[in-house]
Amino acid sequence: MDISLQLYSIKEEAGENFAGALELARKSGYQGVEFAGYFGNSPAR
Repeated sequence: MDISLQLYSIKEEAGENFAGALELARKSGYQGVEFAGYFGNSPAR
């Protein structure tokens, strides 16, 4: 079973450094994320 992270759980990091938050999730071993908004970024980005 794949385990994903709800980005709201790390909303402070995502709000300050969205790409860094995604990298943190990846390095922590999460297979995917559930978005809780895009923290000022466009979905295409």
